[in-house]
Amino acid sequence: MALGAAACGGMLGVAATKGWVVAPAWGWSETHSPATVLASATRIAAQEGTLFDEEMVFRGYGLDTLRAALGLPGALALSIALFARYHGSGAKRFLGLSAAELLLALLRLRTGNLWLVSGFHLAWNLMQKAVFGPPDGAPSLRPLHIHGPAAWVGHPGHPEPGWLQILWTLEMAATAGAELWRSRSR
Repeated sequence: MALGAAACGGMLGVAATKGWVVAPAWGWSETHSPATVLASATRIAAQEGTLFDEEMVFRGYGLDTLRAALGLPGALALSIALFARYHGSGAKRFLGLSAAELLLALLRLRTGNLWLVSGFHLAWNLMQKAVFGPPDGAPSLRPLHIHGPAAWVGHPGHPEPGWLQILWTLEMAATAGAELWRSRSR
C-alpha cells in the first residue's frame, strides 16, 4: 500500500509543483463536518475493498489462464485491452488504463502473487478518492482543486487520466519491466 500511495502522491506532487492542483484545506473545514468526511472515507475504503476481485480476474486467474493459452506477450496484450475496456470507453481512458494494467501485471509477474498489486491498486484509488478526492465527488480528507490544463491533469478521482498520469504510469511500468527483466536474467 505504501508503494501505491507514494506513486499517486508523487504524481500529485509533480502536478502541485506545476501549480495544476492544490489541496488548500481539510475536507471538514470547507463544507463538511469531520464525521461526514470520516464516514465518506470509510465508505470509499469499503467500496474499494472489492478490488481484490478485480485483481483475481485480471492479474490472477485471468492472466494465468491467458498466459497458458496465448503465451506471455499475448496474455499481456489481451489482459491490458480487457482491463482498459472494463473501465469505460474513450481513447485517452483506454490508453491510461492500459498503462495502469501493464504496470500492475508487471508487478504481479515480478512478485508472483497478488498482494503487492492489490495493495498498490487499493492505495492509489484511496489516495485519489478518500484522501485527495475531487470537490465534485464524495467528501475527502483534502479535496483536490484543479487549476491546470485538463489535458494534462485529467479528472483525478475518476477514471479520466491526464497526460501526466499516463506518462507517470508508463514510467513506473518501464521501471517494473526493467526490474522484472533484471530479476529473471539472474
